[in-house]
Amino acid sequence: MGRKRNSEVRGDGCINSATSPSSTSPHSFRTRWLLCTWGTSRTWQNFALMSLFLLSVSVILPITAVPIAANEMHLSGDLNDDMIISEAELADLTLTYLSAKPGDSAHIKLDDLRESACIHKYYPRTVTDSVGRELTIYRPVERIVATGGTYGPETLCALGLQDKIVGVCEGVKKRGELNIIMADKRSVGISCFSWDMEKVIELKPDIVLAYSYPYPVYEKQLNASNILLVRMDFHKPENYSTEIQNIGEWLRVEDRACELIDFEKHHISLIEERVQDLPPGQKPHVYFESYDDFVTYGTGSSIDPIVACGGVNIFADLPAQAVTVDSESVLVRNPEVIIKQVWAGSITSGYDVDDNDEMKMLRDRIMNRPGWDRIDAVKNGRVYILSSDAKSTHASVYYSYIARWLHPDRFEDIDPIEIHREWFEEFLDIEYRGVYAYPLQ
Repeated sequence: MGRKRNSEVRGDGCINSATSPSSTSPHSFRTRWLLCTWGTSRTWQNFALMSLFLLSVSVILPITAVPIAANEMHLSGDLNDDMIISEAELADLTLTYLSAKPGDSAHIKLDDLRESACIHKYYPRTVTDSVGRELTIYRPVERIVATGGTYGPETLCALGLQDKIVGVCEGVKKRGELNIIMADKRSVGISCFSWDMEKVIELKPDIVLAYSYPYPVYEKQLNASNILLVRMDFHKPENYSTEIQNIGEWLRVEDRACELIDFEKHHISLIEERVQDLPPGQKPHVYFESYDDFVTYGTGSSIDPIVACGGVNIFADLPAQAVTVDSESVLVRNPEVIIKQVWAGSITSGYDVDDNDEMKMLRDRIMNRPGWDRIDAVKNGRVYILSSDAKSTHASVYYSYIARWLHPDRFEDIDPIEIHREWFEEFLDIEYRGVYAYPLQ
């Protein structure tokens, strides 16, 4: 008995949505009664104008009333407790507002009426999360605890929703660019797998935004407090557009979500277009080493950027999950390019770093591994260090570094730093700085 959402898919994959009532006809009993009783009187004209005014301001003005408490299941103005404010209920609220006398203790505030008009127009809203669950909200989300590592908080900030974040995991504050924005947010756990549930519940969030991993114990506690657990992954390029589109529509930031999707598609599509017709002989063979020495991946995993950027994974025959290889096997397969991935916790890199000394030393150690002077990548100086902070929720930046290294002639006009700078300034509203890759060419 809710209201249907009519969605029109744009050519670029983004959705334009509209809501229309399905439970209450424009000629409902309540509406007909008002028309018959009030006729064309001056009072009815005021009522009609006020109703139109409220519906319009609910769209163009922010709701300034104190949000409904996260754990309170009743909506103000929901007379039949069905979690929906119908047209008839909104009419009742408006009539009460107009007919109240000054000093009346039952007088409804304009902000409360505006909030009810917003809920009538836009809610309920349903989203499908990463694990296929349909989740419904019945009022605007005003308080979010974001426990999905750095990816969830960064995505919310990029969507312009940082003011709604009330709690994050401690690791978020170790990422320089995020600490600038969220230094004052309360810490609710050590990591994305270790939450302090007492602190989470104390913050009274409307939702907890986490990874798609199962959290049976935490979810049981959240359910007991009427807090919705939303499980979404924003760091997987293959799911990015869908996840961003879903969360953007759910939280009513559709336009911003489309901007994020467009940014990624623009830069990744450019790379795909330039490498799609490469003959096999022009695709360099690449050894990608993860954070730990001699740990790599097979095809169909996080190594996919190599393939997407016009390279060949020398260990494509191995399983997708992390696999430890030996030094001799790398020598035998003789890569033309070596890319070592690091993170800020393993080597000094990222937003708060202003020199590449540790990256340079690590590169020298790799090139000086016993026997590796016989590998083509080492002979030709094509050994690179890349921080996973360059990837985060914006794979296009990460891909741009790799594409430039694999095919410098085809991507001479592409500057990964400028793409990264654009992302920081456009979506996080902070200046670009830091060390994310070495050497740059």
